[in-house]
Amino acid sequence: LRALAAGDVLVVTNCNVCRYGVDVKEAECCQIVAPMTSLVDYRQSVGRVLRRAAGKRGAVVIDHAGAVLYHGFPHADLPW
Repeated sequence: LRALAAGDVLVVTNCNVCRYGVDVKEAECCQIVAPMTSLVDYRQSVGRVLRRAAGKRGAVVIDHAGAVLYHGFPHADLPW
């Protein structure tokens, strides 16, 4: 993951590879391709690319599974 943060690796693909206990704030894109029934899993996964980082141009979330329809937008305030 250091290579990803440094820009030496441009794409990481795998099921749940950046879901738990990973901090790669330099990541700029997250694709959701499987249904996510857990709000916590959704927020953690999307949160990986929403973090600010030096030189970061922005963040893109591509939701193929409709998680946003189930959980709402990731930046929306929730009544916890």
